[in-house]
Amino acid sequence: MFSNLLFLFLALLIIDIAPVNTSSFEIASPLLAFLLSMGLYGIVLGLIFLQNRSLKKILYRYKSQLLFFVNIELLIFLSIYHFVLGAARVFTTLPWIGNFQTISCLFSLCLYLFGLIVFHYTAFNKQRLLATASAQAPLASAKEQMRLLIPFAIPFILFTFVMDLLKFYPNQDLQDVLLHNGDNAAGTLILFGITVAFMVVMMIFLPAIIQWIWLCQPIEDKALMQRLESLCQKAHFRHAGMRTWTVMNHALTAAIIGIIPRFRYVMFTKRLTEELSPDAVEAILAHEIGHNYRRHLLIYPFIIFGMLVLAGLFSLFFGESISAYLGLQDQLHPSPLWSILNTFAIFIPYALIIAIYFRLVFGFFSRNFERQADLHVFELGVPHKHLIEALNEVAIRTGHTHHQPSWHHYSIQERLDFIQAAADDPQRIQEHHRRVKYYIGIYGILLAMALTALLAPLFPKTTFIGKIGTWEEKTSEAMTRTSTKALRENLGQKFREELALTGDQEVIQKALEKGFEPYIATQYPGLGEYFAAKILLSEGELAAANTLMNKAWQDFDFKNNDMPEIKDEFIKIEQSIGKGMKK
Repeated sequence: MFSNLLFLFLALLIIDIAPVNTSSFEIASPLLAFLLSMGLYGIVLGLIFLQNRSLKKILYRYKSQLLFFVNIELLIFLSIYHFVLGAARVFTTLPWIGNFQTISCLFSLCLYLFGLIVFHYTAFNKQRLLATASAQAPLASAKEQMRLLIPFAIPFILFTFVMDLLKFYPNQDLQDVLLHNGDNAAGTLILFGITVAFMVVMMIFLPAIIQWIWLCQPIEDKALMQRLESLCQKAHFRHAGMRTWTVMNHALTAAIIGIIPRFRYVMFTKRLTEELSPDAVEAILAHEIGHNYRRHLLIYPFIIFGMLVLAGLFSLFFGESISAYLGLQDQLHPSPLWSILNTFAIFIPYALIIAIYFRLVFGFFSRNFERQADLHVFELGVPHKHLIEALNEVAIRTGHTHHQPSWHHYSIQERLDFIQAAADDPQRIQEHHRRVKYYIGIYGILLAMALTALLAPLFPKTTFIGKIGTWEEKTSEAMTRTSTKALRENLGQKFREELALTGDQEVIQKALEKGFEPYIATQYPGLGEYFAAKILLSEGELAAANTLMNKAWQDFDFKNNDMPEIKDEFIKIEQSIGKGMKK
């Protein structure tokens, strides 16, 4: 399930960072781009069907591996849909939508999820290894898989909807950030506050929606319920209900969701309550109560938040260098390929950060939290042998998986050994809890430092934090200069030869290299020539400055709304050059 969540997060990342109104292949018609993308989507679905049909003999045994490749195929399609074809532009042409992104994001998400439905449906239907008497079994199986994923996409869609609504809020600072990606401190802080408030609301109310989507039902065994409720009373654990997790009927697992009692639910799969003894189920409940007692559900969002902060720091230090390098390559060797690579050069590092962070940092805390939850049987006076029995039964009934590695839970055998070691030496219990507190404290300090570094550019340069931001900006600029030095030299030589620039060639070369040094000059054709012309004007190289300004007028797209004042600047420089040449 965790691997499926990782791929879902990568799909949402593609949808989130995708440009809205551009196409790398410059397909002018949004409708044509959309139709081409739907044709490609049909091919992808056909490929998934053919894969399942041709590999039906090994499908059941290697289903998770095949699902991995299907996820890759769907991510590649989403990348082409958004980054190459710019097919999502079609939604901006529809009446009443415009900059409203929710519909476009929801459609892209549906494309991804429907591709997974096709995989699960055709996998179940063709191999018939799990077929039942019901004709709806394959479809029901596919829908069950989607029900598991959908709740994790809901916050993204709702947050996108909130951001769309905020575009109508009459605050110029906020609008500058939302609509123009402006470096506006006040607007960024407002947006940060809204984001935190949204996270809190989701943490409180989302569990009620999740248990509804997951078709959770009350536990029917009244004797078992009475026993579980007695343990809850003993632990002073309040909840909104204990449920049967019907969409996971095939699994032997349990979970807890919700941070406040009114919207907190404990879920057991039906198979777990029917196949395990009441003692084992009670021990599992003690484990879930342990998660709540140790505040894991409150800490997990901050662990995931660190992933976003880390991605932001990467962008802060390396984003401009990567984009500047590819932007100069595009001006040196014009090709739609550079625009495509620019988008993937942003997505791939983010994807790697998410994957590595999820596996290492989130996995590290998850494993240690699971051990804390296992140890809670000692806190509640539940015989530890009951939890050992529960874990052992789960391992046996899932194919003797005692030694199967788990990056987020430890293997079952490792958990069994740890529980027994804690029973033999109770001192291990408090040692582990102290160790986890230490890890959380270190993480909290690192997160605070990273968040300060990320927000530092927004503070006044006279403050200590502002000085950190200045250092970060200078570091990023230095890395950009170093990584683009050779390209700027080649581009300067290219302009000198193609435009036959006359005058002191060394001065002209240095002016061109300096003109293409600002990050913005690498992103907008014509700006580098404009900056170089300003330098040459100050150096008295008027003929070369005049030629470069003519090219700047020719190359720059004045329809760009991000720089409405640039035309006046062009006119001023051209007039200054003209006056100098008349003298």
